[in-house]
Amino acid sequence: FLAHTDPPLEDFIELYNQGHRYVDLAGWELSRTDGDSLVDRHKITSGETLSPLSYRVLTTNKSILKSHYPQAVDNAMFDATLPPMPDDEGSVVIEDARGNMIDSVAYNDGMHAYLLRDTEGVSLERISSSAPSTDVANWRSANESVGFATPGFLNSNFRQPYDEAL
Repeated sequence: FLAHTDPPLEDFIELYNQGHRYVDLAGWELSRTDGDSLVDRHKITSGETLSPLSYRVLTTNKSILKSHYPQAVDNAMFDATLPPMPDDEGSVVIEDARGNMIDSVAYNDGMHAYLLRDTEGVSLERISSSAPSTDVANWRSANESVGFATPGFLNSNFRQPYDEAL
């Protein structure tokens, strides 16, 4: 996901289907936490499908995202309303159409690589899709070699199986 943006760049949330079944995203909800409550709930209203072992990128403006990250996969992106994603810290919660929590992450600016002087436009990438998203050690800043984000394709920090020693 990308939460460190200034206009015109837009935030994005990337979903990955590690399963072997197609997933209909219609009716899924994106939100954030405020204490023990889920707030700023936004329903995915398009009939998007998440194919097995594939990615979908949700953003408020896919044209702007593509102009900043030309390597982004066009057919993986679609426009959606996202919950507010503050730069310094926040959270993202994903629920299916039945209200079951599929995944969540609480993030903060300290999760980025300490060597980065500026994290503007640098996405945080999940290292392993099989390890908990709630584990701060399972997240890293996207590599400069891929333009600091990999919208729609394999994360630059991807490792499988997850190794806490990394």
